[in-house]
Amino acid sequence: MIDGRLAIAFLATITGGLPHRDGLVAQLRGHRLDDRSRAALLAGGAAPSRRGRCVCACFDISRDAILAAAAAGSQTEAGTNCGSCRLEVARILRTVKEGEHAAA
Repeated sequence: MIDGRLAIAFLATITGGLPHRDGLVAQLRGHRLDDRSRAALLAGGAAPSRRGRCVCACFDISRDAILAAAAAGSQTEAGTNCGSCRLEVARILRTVKEGEHAAA
């Protein structure tokens, strides 16, 4: 992402399903990505699951799993492979940290 816009995309799959090309082309046209669009791209265009929406497509790690790990003082593998979800993981962890400061 450069200035909130998708600049480059690398697609990999273990299931064979990839987002439709036309949807990616639309994202590359220079429009700013909103949170929902960015999350959908990171999840490979998949809908949110019962476990919460997928944040790290490489390891199939949901937002709920990241929040649970943060609450337990542990970590997940999110962001350690391709890195495309690092910004989203940082946002999630920042909200946890802000919540801790508000409670103190």
